[in-house]
Amino acid sequence: MKKNIDKQLQEEILQSSQNNKYFMGIEFKSDTTQGMGYREVAARIFLSPKIPFEKIHGVINSLENERMSIDSFLRRTNAQIQLLREKDEGIKDKMIYRIDDWPMTFGFIEAQEWAYITEKFGFTYDDLYLGEDTPKEISSAEEMADHVKQYVYGQEDAIDQIAIPFWQHLESKRNGTCSAIKTPVLLIGETGCGKSELYRRFSEICGEECPIVRINSSDITPQSWKGTHISDAFVSALKSGVKKQDLEYAIVVFNEFDKITHYGSKITGDKGADMDMDMQRDIMRLFERDSNLLISDDNPLSEFYRSQLSVNNLLIVFDGAFSGIEEIIKQRCNANHIGFVDHCIAQTETNWKKLVCEKDLVKWGFLPELIGRIGSICVLNPLSTDLMMKIMSSAKDNILQAHIDYCKQHNVQLVFTDDAIRCIAETAYESGLGFRNVKTLLARCLSSLYFKMKPTADAQEQLVNVDKEYVEKVLNR
Repeated sequence: MKKNIDKQLQEEILQSSQNNKYFMGIEFKSDTTQGMGYREVAARIFLSPKIPFEKIHGVINSLENERMSIDSFLRRTNAQIQLLREKDEGIKDKMIYRIDDWPMTFGFIEAQEWAYITEKFGFTYDDLYLGEDTPKEISSAEEMADHVKQYVYGQEDAIDQIAIPFWQHLESKRNGTCSAIKTPVLLIGETGCGKSELYRRFSEICGEECPIVRINSSDITPQSWKGTHISDAFVSALKSGVKKQDLEYAIVVFNEFDKITHYGSKITGDKGADMDMDMQRDIMRLFERDSNLLISDDNPLSEFYRSQLSVNNLLIVFDGAFSGIEEIIKQRCNANHIGFVDHCIAQTETNWKKLVCEKDLVKWGFLPELIGRIGSICVLNPLSTDLMMKIMSSAKDNILQAHIDYCKQHNVQLVFTDDAIRCIAETAYESGLGFRNVKTLLARCLSSLYFKMKPTADAQEQLVNVDKEYVEKVLNR
């Protein structure tokens, strides 16, 4: 009798799934939208990162109520999909953040949904997230660091430091062993200093062997609390096609690790403290030898239903801006070392974070047991105007060259003067948003050009010079 009930339940679940007009977490009222299948509409929206999350439902409603024409929707999405195919650096970066943030808004992307995107548009997860420029002959931590330094400038010491545990981890996977000497890493650096780009470039080397699982620390809750949990990120990786044997050697990155403790935020009292402690205890379970992580999507028909994942071979990496920890460091230096403060300033210039230690992190709100498990604390340098200029124009796959190449495809020769590049870099530096803002400012400077740009077949050759005067006018400097 029980078997018959289970079979009936499975059939009801399957039937419900078939009748549901959902794709990638987006709900539709009908099978088609002005004749276009709802799956294609959802996939196109996903592949168009310039459509922000808060406007997606509005776009769907406009299509379903015919306030937006299909032709207009196709033109809008085709343009962004074409940029992805052309590997435009700006749109590619937006796509990476979109993949990271999509589960928090619409839920995890299912394996069959990735399969549809690949079949319909030709994009795999690796195409959109990792890229194709994957080095094949890296055989040491030094070679790994040299590769990353082609793309990330100004962080040479940090790259050398974290290349060691990354390489040891990759080597242990290739040998099929459990490394007893690799250690968890904490990266501390200001917004836009290159943390995400570091992971991106290291992930190109590790590839499918040691997939990177990114977890936004500010969006997860302890296992006993309602919300998104650590295990959900592993389920998402499995559904996106990562093999379980590779996932057991994953590099787990906790982004915004500093947000876990609610230090300096308005969340105070027992509720905030309890959540902080429970979350940190959940993370510490990832360090326990010979233990397993329960990963389940709660679907009895799923191959990942109530699955166990060994945590023995995971490499854990944390990162965060830790804005405000400078005051904790200064207090410690003042209290413990009379006359030492001036020496600190001389050594660190304005980057007090270089002096961070375990005591400072405990005062920030972390459990000593958790901080004691972190073997390497790595502090990134803030980016100066000169460094931003160098990254813009000289780094491999730099953003400036991406714009130049895009214009060339439309018969436009785009030329930036040196003082125009410096003006953009200075504006980005003054914003406090790091290099991330450089991309926004470049897009603003070129928006009028791109608005009038015609298809290559209809475009006449032209020369466009971008000088300091024009940049200052557009950026209101």
